[in-house]
Amino acid sequence: MDSYEYSELLKLLNTKLKNIENILKPDILNSRITEIESFEADQEFWNDVDNATKIGIEKNRILRKLSKFNKANSSLTDTNEIYEMASSDKDEETLEMLHEEAPEIEELIKKTEI
Repeated sequence: MDSYEYSELLKLLNTKLKNIENILKPDILNSRITEIESFEADQEFWNDVDNATKIGIEKNRILRKLSKFNKANSSLTDTNEIYEMASSDKDEETLEMLHEEAPEIEELIKKTEI
């Protein structure tokens, strides 16, 4: 993989992650987690076991989605920054390392998409 192919792959992965973000809406999910945590802090919440269970399942589902998204987002952000620095410094060793790791970041984004 040459630098052009790698930069095109990064563009594609950034676009995919942005699309995931637009669908997932992490800000809204984080707000919902905050709301759920405020419910959980109220002792009355726990008196309705069925509702508490339902809300707990929702919270776990949201946390899993956010975890996947945050991991992919962090990895791709780091990769973008390293690529920019390595390209500007003409650091061939780092660029080669990034090229070798490309399938891993691509797979991470794919798993987040699903």
